[in-house]
Amino acid sequence: MRLFVLIGGPGSGKGTQCQKIVETFGWKHLSTGEVFRDQIRRKTKLGLEIQHCVHGGNLVPDDLVIKVVEEALSHYPDSTSGILLDGFPRTQYQAQQFKRYLGKNGQDIEKVIYLEAPIEILWKRLKKRGLEDGRADDLEEKKIRHRMKLYEQETQSLLNFYQQDKKLYPVPADQSVEEVFQDIQHLID
Repeated sequence: MRLFVLIGGPGSGKGTQCQKIVETFGWKHLSTGEVFRDQIRRKTKLGLEIQHCVHGGNLVPDDLVIKVVEEALSHYPDSTSGILLDGFPRTQYQAQQFKRYLGKNGQDIEKVIYLEAPIEILWKRLKKRGLEDGRADDLEEKKIRHRMKLYEQETQSLLNFYQQDKKLYPVPADQSVEEVFQDIQHLID
Protein backbone atom coordinates (compact mmCIF):
# COMPACT_ATOMS: atom_id res chain seq x y z
CA MET A 1 0.00 0.00 0.00
CA ARG A 2 1.28 3.44 -0.93
CA LEU A 3 0.89 6.18 1.66
CA PHE A 4 1.19 9.83 0.70
CA VAL A 5 0.67 12.98 2.74
CA LEU A 6 -0.62 16.23 1.29
CA ILE A 7 0.07 19.28 3.42
CA GLY A 8 -0.40 22.98 2.90
CA GLY A 9 -1.90 25.99 4.55
CA PRO A 10 -5.62 26.55 4.89
CA GLY A 11 -6.85 27.37 1.39
CA SER A 12 -3.84 25.86 -0.43
CA GLY A 13 -6.04 23.52 -2.48
CA LYS A 14 -5.56 20.30 -0.53
CA GLY A 15 -9.19 19.24 -0.86
CA THR A 16 -9.31 19.97 -4.59
CA GLN A 17 -6.07 18.13 -5.31
CA CYS A 18 -7.04 15.18 -3.11
CA GLN A 19 -10.27 14.78 -5.06
CA LYS A 20 -8.33 14.74 -8.34
CA ILE A 21 -5.83 12.18 -6.98
CA VAL A 22 -8.61 9.91 -5.72
CA GLU A 23 -10.45 10.11 -9.06
CA THR A 24 -7.30 9.48 -11.10
CA PHE A 25 -5.56 6.81 -9.01
CA GLY A 26 -8.48 5.23 -7.12
CA TRP A 27 -6.88 5.88 -3.75
CA LYS A 28 -8.63 6.36 -0.42
CA HIS A 29 -8.71 9.89 0.96
CA LEU A 30 -8.44 10.56 4.67
CA SER A 31 -9.06 14.21 5.46
CA THR A 32 -8.75 15.15 9.10
CA GLY A 33 -10.88 18.23 8.39
CA GLU A 34 -13.69 16.09 6.98
CA VAL A 35 -13.44 13.61 9.87
CA PHE A 36 -13.59 16.52 12.32
CA ARG A 37 -16.58 18.15 10.56
CA ASP A 38 -18.38 14.79 10.55
CA GLN A 39 -17.79 14.39 14.28
CA ILE A 40 -19.09 17.94 14.87
CA ARG A 41 -22.19 17.35 12.70
CA ARG A 42 -22.98 14.15 14.59
CA LYS A 43 -22.41 15.96 17.92
CA THR A 44 -20.22 13.18 19.31
CA LYS A 45 -18.16 13.75 22.44
CA LEU A 46 -15.10 14.05 20.23
CA GLY A 47 -17.02 16.40 17.93
CA LEU A 48 -17.86 18.71 20.81
CA GLU A 49 -14.17 18.87 21.82
CA ILE A 50 -13.18 19.60 18.23
CA GLN A 51 -15.92 22.20 17.83
CA HIS A 52 -14.74 24.04 20.93
CA CYS A 53 -11.21 24.28 19.46
CA VAL A 54 -12.18 25.15 15.88
CA HIS A 55 -14.82 27.75 16.71
CA GLY A 56 -12.36 29.40 19.07
CA GLY A 57 -9.95 29.71 16.14
CA ASN A 58 -7.55 27.11 17.57
CA LEU A 59 -6.09 23.94 16.12
CA VAL A 60 -7.19 20.58 17.51
CA PRO A 61 -4.61 19.25 20.05
CA ASP A 62 -2.00 16.83 18.66
CA ASP A 63 -2.89 13.78 20.74
CA LEU A 64 -6.56 14.08 19.81
CA VAL A 65 -5.69 14.36 16.10
CA ILE A 66 -3.36 11.35 16.26
CA LYS A 67 -6.02 9.24 17.97
CA VAL A 68 -8.61 10.15 15.32
CA VAL A 69 -6.25 9.39 12.41
CA GLU A 70 -5.04 6.06 13.78
CA GLU A 71 -8.61 4.97 14.40
CA ALA A 72 -9.69 6.05 10.91
CA LEU A 73 -6.75 4.23 9.26
CA SER A 74 -7.71 1.01 11.03
CA HIS A 75 -10.80 0.86 8.79
CA TYR A 76 -8.77 0.59 5.58
CA PRO A 77 -7.84 -2.93 4.46
CA ASP A 78 -4.21 -3.76 3.63
CA SER A 79 -5.31 -4.34 0.04
CA THR A 80 -5.99 -0.62 -0.43
CA SER A 81 -3.74 0.53 -3.29
CA GLY A 82 -3.07 3.93 -1.81
CA ILE A 83 -4.10 6.26 0.96
CA LEU A 84 -3.81 10.00 0.80
CA LEU A 85 -3.65 11.83 4.11
CA ASP A 86 -4.92 15.39 3.89
CA GLY A 87 -4.00 17.83 6.65
CA PHE A 88 -2.15 15.32 8.78
CA PRO A 89 0.44 15.34 10.20
CA ARG A 90 0.29 19.03 10.96
CA THR A 91 3.07 19.27 13.55
CA GLN A 92 6.47 17.69 14.03
CA TYR A 93 5.16 15.88 17.12
CA GLN A 94 2.31 14.37 15.08
CA ALA A 95 4.79 13.34 12.36
CA GLN A 96 7.09 11.66 14.87
CA GLN A 97 4.26 9.80 16.60
CA PHE A 98 2.77 8.74 13.27
CA LYS A 99 6.14 7.49 12.03
CA ARG A 100 6.37 5.29 15.15
CA TYR A 101 2.82 4.03 14.62
CA LEU A 102 3.52 3.15 10.98
CA GLY A 103 6.86 1.53 11.86
CA LYS A 104 5.11 -0.84 14.26
CA ASN A 105 3.00 -1.98 11.31
CA GLY A 106 5.93 -2.25 8.88
CA GLN A 107 4.79 0.81 6.91
CA ASP A 108 6.12 4.25 6.11
CA ILE A 109 5.06 7.38 4.27
CA GLU A 110 6.31 7.32 0.69
CA LYS A 111 6.17 11.06 -0.03
CA VAL A 112 4.96 14.27 1.56
CA ILE A 113 3.63 16.72 -1.01
CA TYR A 114 3.72 20.29 0.25
CA LEU A 115 1.33 22.71 -1.48
CA GLU A 116 3.28 25.91 -1.09
CA ALA A 117 1.56 29.29 -1.60
CA PRO A 118 2.04 32.85 -0.35
CA ILE A 119 -0.08 33.81 2.66
CA GLU A 120 -1.88 36.52 0.63
CA ILE A 121 -3.20 33.92 -1.81
CA LEU A 122 -4.30 31.58 0.99
CA TRP A 123 -6.09 34.48 2.68
CA LYS A 124 -8.05 35.38 -0.48
CA ARG A 125 -8.99 31.75 -1.09
CA LEU A 126 -10.26 31.29 2.46
CA LYS A 127 -12.46 34.37 2.31
CA LYS A 128 -13.88 33.24 -1.04
CA ARG A 129 -14.49 29.70 0.27
CA GLY A 130 -16.19 31.07 3.37
CA LEU A 131 -18.60 33.10 1.26
CA GLU A 132 -19.25 30.44 -1.38
CA ASP A 133 -19.39 27.33 0.82
CA GLY A 134 -20.64 28.91 4.04
CA ARG A 135 -17.82 27.38 6.08
CA ALA A 136 -18.01 29.11 9.44
CA ASP A 137 -14.28 28.68 10.08
CA ASP A 138 -13.54 30.71 6.91
CA LEU A 139 -15.89 33.65 7.49
CA GLU A 140 -14.36 35.68 10.31
CA GLU A 141 -11.14 37.58 9.62
CA LYS A 142 -9.97 37.31 13.22
CA LYS A 143 -10.28 33.50 13.14
CA ILE A 144 -8.60 33.26 9.73
CA ARG A 145 -5.70 35.42 10.92
CA HIS A 146 -5.32 33.27 14.04
CA ARG A 147 -5.37 30.01 12.03
CA MET A 148 -2.76 31.37 9.62
CA LYS A 149 -0.50 32.40 12.50
CA LEU A 150 -0.81 28.99 14.14
CA TYR A 151 -0.19 27.26 10.82
CA GLU A 152 2.98 29.28 10.17
CA GLN A 153 4.29 28.58 13.68
CA GLU A 154 3.79 24.82 13.38
CA THR A 155 4.74 24.24 9.76
CA GLN A 156 8.44 25.05 9.58
CA SER A 157 9.52 22.33 12.02
CA LEU A 158 7.26 19.83 10.21
CA LEU A 159 8.78 20.73 6.83
CA ASN A 160 12.27 20.42 8.30
CA PHE A 161 11.40 17.00 9.75
CA TYR A 162 10.23 15.63 6.40
CA GLN A 163 13.08 17.28 4.51
CA GLN A 164 15.60 15.57 6.81
CA ASP A 165 13.68 12.32 6.25
CA LYS A 166 14.02 12.93 2.46
CA LYS A 167 10.26 12.70 1.95
CA LEU A 168 9.34 16.36 1.29
CA TYR A 169 8.30 17.41 -2.23
CA PRO A 170 7.17 21.06 -2.55
CA VAL A 171 4.66 21.95 -5.28
CA PRO A 172 3.84 25.61 -6.04
CA ALA A 173 0.13 25.93 -5.20
CA ASP A 174 -0.26 29.40 -6.69
CA GLN A 175 -0.56 27.86 -10.17
CA SER A 176 -3.81 26.78 -11.81
CA VAL A 177 -5.54 23.68 -10.41
CA GLU A 178 -4.47 21.69 -13.48
CA GLU A 179 -0.82 22.79 -13.28
CA VAL A 180 -0.66 21.84 -9.62
CA PHE A 181 -2.19 18.45 -10.42
CA GLN A 182 0.32 17.80 -13.21
CA ASP A 183 3.15 18.43 -10.76
CA ILE A 184 1.56 16.03 -8.28
CA GLN A 185 1.03 13.34 -10.93
CA HIS A 186 4.74 13.40 -11.73
CA LEU A 187 5.48 12.73 -8.07
CA ILE A 188 3.04 9.81 -7.88
CA ASP A 189 3.90 8.11 -11.19
